[in-house]
Amino acid sequence: MTSSFPNVLFLTVDALRADRASVLGYHRPTTPCLERMAGDGLVCEQAVSPAAFTHICFPALMTSSRPLSHGGYDSGPVGRPPTVFEAFHDAGYETSAFCTTHWVSRVQGYDRGVDHEHVLFVLNTLPGLAIALFRSTLAAWHLGEVDDAVAVKGAEKVLLPFFAAVESYAANRLENAAQDRRDYPNARFVRDGYDFARVARLAAGHRREFDADPLAYLKRHLHYVPKAHEWIGREWRYFRRPGALFGKGLEILINRAIGLVNPELAALRAYHRKRYVDGADVTTKIIRQIENWDGKKPFFIWNHYQDTHIPYTAGYGSRWYRQTPEYLKALGYSPGIDVSLSVRGGPKNDGEWAAWSALYDAAVRFTDEQVGRIVEALERRGIAENTIVAVAGDHGEELGEHGDISHHFRLYSHNVRVPMLFYQKGLKARRITGLTDLLDIAPTLADMAGVPKPAGWEGLPVTDAAVAERRHLVLETFHGGNSLFENRPPYMAVRTHTHNFMWKEFLDPDDRFSPDGPELYDVVRDPDEQNNLYAPDHPLVAEFEAVIAERLGEIPEFGEDRLRRAFPNLFQPQKTKAPS
Repeated sequence: MTSSFPNVLFLTVDALRADRASVLGYHRPTTPCLERMAGDGLVCEQAVSPAAFTHICFPALMTSSRPLSHGGYDSGPVGRPPTVFEAFHDAGYETSAFCTTHWVSRVQGYDRGVDHEHVLFVLNTLPGLAIALFRSTLAAWHLGEVDDAVAVKGAEKVLLPFFAAVESYAANRLENAAQDRRDYPNARFVRDGYDFARVARLAAGHRREFDADPLAYLKRHLHYVPKAHEWIGREWRYFRRPGALFGKGLEILINRAIGLVNPELAALRAYHRKRYVDGADVTTKIIRQIENWDGKKPFFIWNHYQDTHIPYTAGYGSRWYRQTPEYLKALGYSPGIDVSLSVRGGPKNDGEWAAWSALYDAAVRFTDEQVGRIVEALERRGIAENTIVAVAGDHGEELGEHGDISHHFRLYSHNVRVPMLFYQKGLKARRITGLTDLLDIAPTLADMAGVPKPAGWEGLPVTDAAVAERRHLVLETFHGGNSLFENRPPYMAVRTHTHNFMWKEFLDPDDRFSPDGPELYDVVRDPDEQNNLYAPDHPLVAEFEAVIAERLGEIPEFGEDRLRRAFPNLFQPQKTKAPS
């Protein structure tokens, strides 16, 4: 018996900022597919992410719960309300997750409710994940701010699951090797040529060493805060099949020789295999799944596009950079822009900043094209009327507006405002002007599909009358690293239709860019947020501080004493009347 529930395609896009989407008014045609979908869709014009980096946004997005609730974001969905996968799986859906990022995979606990997990990230992202979740504790231990017991406890929480994750990842790669070569011929997890049996044995050896004496392990292997390619990654670097190892060495030598004559071409050759799985390859796999759908159960498919993440890669396959000029031309840019800039690090002058921005736009256009391919596949299969397609950015992207690139934790509009759209052929088009955030996506999908909303979800369907009445949204984060509440300052923001107020308990020592103090911007008159209006006596400040204090008061780890110190003006001692 075929279910009456509609199918669902949930497509998230890394680092997709709202003001670079033509569906939201950008003057260059970056999202023509989304513009067409808007004719049968709900377009959220004031959508924001709850923070500005992936591994804090997805626990909130997938479980409709606030990032710093439930002990913080370190454990992904674990200990939070049910995920959107669980909600739809329990309603009878066949669920698939195309895990192009390690942040949303079984490594972080997202396998609950997922029938088919496609592991599409590279091996070397796993130590990066572990260090990100342990970095703040590890750094504090080296500085003497936490003792050995705290460091060991933090290590046990992160490293033991990490070693298990590497072993599981290696087993998956071995089991799916032939299918991976067929479906993802351009992917680094295929082309790097690792001997995953040796990788698994290495991880098992590290796990045994850690089990025997955790403190000794930390002192031997983590006597510094490593980068992703260091630590255990330095050991498995040479665990490749002989042909792959020889090919990698030869490629390095050839690129060095080319670099003496043409450094731009050498840079492109060095990155001809994209850092992340190719969005076009993933789209082809999703289309094949749509075409082969047997119709017995409705499908729920989630995918996260990475092509808009640094380095910006517009184009398909190992020669993606040869196609980038065509995307630039379609957007009105010069096709002669130096594409190698996207893989050579950050821009250094005005001309390079302009080119960097153009390359980002080209990557957005490429990703929009992939979404369009999926919608066309639904049309061909004749199921567009019975399929909901949701598209959203997980956060935004900085393109130099405040002296930085990428998305380094700050809550400016370019880092948190995202496109958010819900499409179903035949749906009455509507622009949602109320304040919405990523917590609203799962409830909206459940509402549109007629699926019960799990207990604990905090968001609302975007069509709910209460959304139109929202006066503000609260954003919350730490400045990178893990949720070490006792030692790290929370960074908060209050957003209204007209203003963005950013507050931090104090400046994080690792924050090299933010000013040491609150910021207040009129986002209508000053959308690039260049004119800080903050003053202690500004008429909006007391109201916004009260909102932040109320939210922090809901977080047990912050504590009342700390709250009083942070907002002394809100906690003036009550004057008692003198006895008569």
